[in-house]
Amino acid sequence: MRGLLLMALVLFPLCRVPAQQPLPRLVRPGDIEIWDEQYLRGGPAGWTVPPDYHEAFGARGGPIPNAIRFGRFGLLSGKLLYTTWRPTLPLSDEAFAAGKTTVYDNHSSELVTPPFEIKLDFITFLISGGNLPGEACINLLVDGEVVRSATGSGDDLLEWAAFDVKGLRGKQAQIQVLDTSTSSLGYVTVDCICQSPDAKGAVRIPATPPETAGAGGYVETDAGRLGGMPVIEGGELKVGGQAVGFEKILRWETGIGAAEAIAGTRVELSNGDLLVAEVLGLEHGELLVSHARFGEMKLPVAAVARALFQAGAAVEAKAGTLIHANGNQIPGELLWIRADNISIKCALGVVPLPKARVRAFVFSEVKAADDAVDAVLLADGSQLTGKVSLEGEAIILDHGVLGKRKLALADVSRINRRSGGAMTPFAELAGEPAGSSGPIPPPLPGYVEGGALRMYPGTVMRYKLPEGKTGLRFRARIMPLANSRTAMTATVRAGGQEQVFTIPPDGAGVDVDVDLGKSEVFEIAADCSGALAYPSGIELDDAFIMGGKAP
Repeated sequence: MRGLLLMALVLFPLCRVPAQQPLPRLVRPGDIEIWDEQYLRGGPAGWTVPPDYHEAFGARGGPIPNAIRFGRFGLLSGKLLYTTWRPTLPLSDEAFAAGKTTVYDNHSSELVTPPFEIKLDFITFLISGGNLPGEACINLLVDGEVVRSATGSGDDLLEWAAFDVKGLRGKQAQIQVLDTSTSSLGYVTVDCICQSPDAKGAVRIPATPPETAGAGGYVETDAGRLGGMPVIEGGELKVGGQAVGFEKILRWETGIGAAEAIAGTRVELSNGDLLVAEVLGLEHGELLVSHARFGEMKLPVAAVARALFQAGAAVEAKAGTLIHANGNQIPGELLWIRADNISIKCALGVVPLPKARVRAFVFSEVKAADDAVDAVLLADGSQLTGKVSLEGEAIILDHGVLGKRKLALADVSRINRRSGGAMTPFAELAGEPAGSSGPIPPPLPGYVEGGALRMYPGTVMRYKLPEGKTGLRFRARIMPLANSRTAMTATVRAGGQEQVFTIPPDGAGVDVDVDLGKSEVFEIAADCSGALAYPSGIELDDAFIMGGKAP
């Protein structure tokens, strides 16, 4: 019993904090307080607040219970915080009868502070919630325009973020907490907003206005990266005013964001492609679907793996299985799909079901993807493969099932060209931590939001390269971790050789291009170039293996 009690005290130290004891405030000497707990006890004069402002967590005058405070949000400042999260209400009988099955967070709100003068270099805050830029976010407004913006990371654990406002000192600004999203993670939580002389160890530090569509585009070619606004003229691609031969492109990021495919209904094809579309019907062995860009079209059932009639995560089941909204799997033959119902012939006979009660139907298994064709990510979240070319001012995708489709630049978020040259992102390689060292074991390397690999001093990552390929190269931009306090080194080892790159703690990072020769594996080791100091580390952005030919 004594051993169990000791283990409980070691594993759950936070549970020993009395309910009446508030967490320490995180406003630090030198900070200019914009918003912390005292503002949440009532609507301050001059603030624009949502109608249900006092119903927010912690805005009712009492501290948040420990079960919520420690279990849901992690780090807090003081006893209170502000969140746009609201409990979802159960479906009414009328809504259920009408076929509705999913309840989303339909709350929306806006909170704006009075104007204040920017006097220090950073505006720091704690933030969590859904990863919904522009929808559930905290914004810095100058003259009513959004000049900085941050959103959550897709969970409820508060983390430090900061706006770099060195170039805005002396200007009048406002803080806006905005929630216009109705998705299941469509909310934002904030706490402890201050002007600060430093970034307080923030992981994310937006220093520029939010990117507009297309403004962050670039192309990765076999010779290097070109950044700037992409334009298609007369079947030719220009980036930042410079013409780029399409045959030389490995990857093209247009700068246009892509929606999450799971946010809508969709069709998954047998070749692994995904088409965000509404399934309208089933006739003569073909699915009738409606796509926002392509309109209504017919897909042969033989080319379809799954039809998903509701938003949500992917489904897994044997071929010939209907998945009910309640999760039950019903094997059988799909007979029809109509506007209001779907029918399946199963062990119980012919069973018609309201369309809103059917989550998905599985037609067949997904086959291995063809890595010799180009891959296109559309702005609506659709993921398609085929041969890509340019024509006039449009992008042409020659798809094995959809045929030739013309796409405007605004329709496309990313193109990975595989037919013109192999390009394998790190996420597709078999990699694993290969060791760590130091007086205190450092955190293991890991991927962060956006696909960057984050590494800390004294850690090593080992990767297995594609079999049977030679002439491979490793490319990446290695950036210092935000607020790194010391210079870092990144050592790339392959084929008995190694190259060492030094990454200063500030600056734009270092572009790396290493010939991997005939190596079957290669390693990346991160370490400090001088005395160890925290925080410190590197991030490998846009890291990939390019080239490759049979020996």
